[in-house]
Amino acid sequence: MFTQYNHETGKTTLTKLAKGGIITVAAVASLGIFRLTAVKRIPANTVGVKVSAIGGVQENTLQTGYHLKMPFIDKVYTLSTSVQTKTMEKITTQTKDGQWLNTNIDVKYRVNKEKAMTVFSNYTDLENVNNSVVSPAVQRAIESVTGNYDIYDILGNKRT
Repeated sequence: MFTQYNHETGKTTLTKLAKGGIITVAAVASLGIFRLTAVKRIPANTVGVKVSAIGGVQENTLQTGYHLKMPFIDKVYTLSTSVQTKTMEKITTQTKDGQWLNTNIDVKYRVNKEKAMTVFSNYTDLENVNNSVVSPAVQRAIESVTGNYDIYDILGNKRT
């Protein structure tokens, strides 16, 4: 069915159907490999940052959709631009009258699409943003506020 015997030459050759099948399978496999290695999908509420082994970090972020990249040379990282919540528990600070206070707080933030390149260049991912920016900033802010009040003010009518 896929081969045919030539009586004159004594050789077996592939039929046109077999050759067409091989070409079709090769084309589908090539498209699959191309899709997996050369196309990157950026989901909604995220931006992409393309980093090339040749040119470094690309200046512009990639918006939602499909984007081409050089296989094995370019890597695309994604950063979420949706609202992130960082829960911080037992932040210990001292009040004006020298009492220690434990505070729990939820911090909500998001990465600005226009500034995503700066965030990526400095921190690479949101976990590093949490550890390097959000946590220390919240700690300092709570320390500066609680240091202005007595423990009775904080736990009483000035609690907010």
